[in-house]
Amino acid sequence: MTGNKKNHLLRSAAITFNWIAAALLLFSYLAEKTSPSQHTFVAVFGLIYPILIFVNLFFVTFWLLKKNAWLLLSLLVILMGFAHIRTNFGFNSGQNKTENSGIKVLCYNVQGFAKKNRAAFNPEIKADILIFLLKEKAGLVCLQEYSGKKAALFHDNDKDNFYFHSYYTRKGSKNTGLAIFSKYKIFNSNFLKFKGYRTFGIFTDLVSGKDTIRLFNVHLASISLRQEDLDLLSKPPTTAWKKQNVRTHYLDIYRKLQKAFRLRERQLNLVIKTVKSSPYPVVLCGDFNDTPSSNAYHRIAAVLKDAFIKKGNGLSATYAGPLPFLRIDYLFTGQQFKITSYKKYHIRFSDHFPISMTVELLPEND
Repeated sequence: MTGNKKNHLLRSAAITFNWIAAALLLFSYLAEKTSPSQHTFVAVFGLIYPILIFVNLFFVTFWLLKKNAWLLLSLLVILMGFAHIRTNFGFNSGQNKTENSGIKVLCYNVQGFAKKNRAAFNPEIKADILIFLLKEKAGLVCLQEYSGKKAALFHDNDKDNFYFHSYYTRKGSKNTGLAIFSKYKIFNSNFLKFKGYRTFGIFTDLVSGKDTIRLFNVHLASISLRQEDLDLLSKPPTTAWKKQNVRTHYLDIYRKLQKAFRLRERQLNLVIKTVKSSPYPVVLCGDFNDTPSSNAYHRIAAVLKDAFIKKGNGLSATYAGPLPFLRIDYLFTGQQFKITSYKKYHIRFSDHFPISMTVELLPEND
């Protein structure tokens, strides 16, 4: 094969793959406007938006180095979705305000205090996480997948500052769920669930000075991927996999996605309804199991303010597992709050990174 013919084939292949990457990125923009329960295939592309952005940026750079006008293809598609860039990447150059003022809120999925997903409880990991939490001295702490013995959870002197609700019914053997720790007095609490499903949210009303706040801690439906699912998605199939097994496995993962999307849509309907009916200013945090390009995120962001958008920087992926670039944990506030800081902690005691924000309640006439 001559050099010219080889270069022509490589150029043709690059153009073809560039068209595919640009088309998939365009497709991912539809995820925010599309019901995931009705169009699961579209919602999947919202999950991989950060990867598609990096692939298209690669083609922009590739054609730029080649001094070729094909760079405009990916560049124009990227610019068409500028709003998605803003929700996935933080560009706040100003300094975060000192955390000594306002209310510090910390959110963390602690993975049941285990070394890996679905593993056994590990007291050493729980001790490390509790040391971290004590060091941070947050006024409000929301944990998902909190696990512990009931005797160690409930104490008379903690009842006004702690609220726990298990994911599972009392008949179940597990005692893992959602927990809220507060240095402010809690005078009311409740939970969110559907009959036949696990609890997916809790909320408390608490008093901070002269102000009353309603704090939500939610954990929306997980895709429930097992380790072999994650291995298949994060690594190429090995020769040990038979082609039929790979196809069947991918189809099984797709069904899990579809089931999770449908349940999350129902859950979010109830979350938004409860937030809108709150008599007090709202702070909402938790594990959404969905990205900023998703329909779920855009629906809640239309009601509340995202702390990462206001004060975050960079990509700030919150999932610490094998799938890269995923921001699935969030801190939101009502319009009555001023967000003064946002932070992601690079510690790996769980398959999530903890995040925190500091907020101040604005005067009523502001």
